[in-house]
Amino acid sequence: MLHLATHTGSQFLHAAVRDGGLGVPQLRRTIPDILCRRLDGLTASDYVSEALLKTKGFARDFHRRMRVLAGGGPSDAFWREEITTRPFSAGLEAAVEDLASRAWLAATPRGWTGGDFVRAVQLRTGNLPTKGLASVNPQERRCRAGCQRTESLSHVLQGCPVTHALRLKRHDEIVSKIATHSRRRGYTVEKEPRVYHPDRQLFVPDLAIQLPGEALRVCDVQVCWEGARNLMESWERKRLVYDNARFRAAAARRWPQKRLTILPLLLGARGIWPSCNARVAELLALPKTTKASCVHSCLKWDSTLHRHFMASVWRQSNAGERVRRQPPATIQPPRRRRK
Repeated sequence: MLHLATHTGSQFLHAAVRDGGLGVPQLRRTIPDILCRRLDGLTASDYVSEALLKTKGFARDFHRRMRVLAGGGPSDAFWREEITTRPFSAGLEAAVEDLASRAWLAATPRGWTGGDFVRAVQLRTGNLPTKGLASVNPQERRCRAGCQRTESLSHVLQGCPVTHALRLKRHDEIVSKIATHSRRRGYTVEKEPRVYHPDRQLFVPDLAIQLPGEALRVCDVQVCWEGARNLMESWERKRLVYDNARFRAAAARRWPQKRLTILPLLLGARGIWPSCNARVAELLALPKTTKASCVHSCLKWDSTLHRHFMASVWRQSNAGERVRRQPPATIQPPRRRRK
């Protein structure tokens, strides 16, 4: 059981897995369609069945009714458009770009428990509880940690100060996976090299990977929310942080006579490996297993982030409740001194 809430959008359920949904068929359309195709097969199999289904009577009426019920249902393109345009699912359509974004739905990753899988599905479908749902009164949607922001799932996982330390751990684990893969291939890896411009401006990219020869790859990792701003736009913004004249001048001092390539690596917070990572995957020879492992780490850390947030605001609210329940202090009158 996935424990999905009643507010779960139909697009999450019925869109194909490759389009960002769960691929659950609509039974009211699927069952009549199956029966209709079986009856069509009987019609083509022998003349007795064909005559029976074409003769006026129950069989012909039943066949016609199944055709009516099976036809006119939403197409895959309709659900794909729903995923793209609905506020809670926008961005998940990028799952079509790489198998790593959706393979875990078909086969539970090694080391995951059933609870890990359920929470990953709840993350993908917007079912991890927050105050930012449309069913909550607008005056009550503020973040319970004290932020003056709506307590949306994107805020909890990407912006709330309560989860900042765990977001760093999520980021560092993904960086470590890329570094480990590069070392196994025999590359020289520097983690967080300090690169100074001649005017002492400091740059600290996540990884500097030196390949045999003169090739140098500077890789910087970021986890972004898939939403109104698509991941390609976020990737371009990340690229411009290092792909500029100032950083190239600093890198030329730090690694002279090296051919520099800037390789941003972005992941969607809901487990999306976007197509803009194709170049970094090619130049660093990232296999499918490494890409999938990065996605799985992102999903598991997001579950941890949400749990930590919920526990933190629960402790905060309980502490406030205890303070409110304490009886007011009574002021004792001063004792008179005896003469």
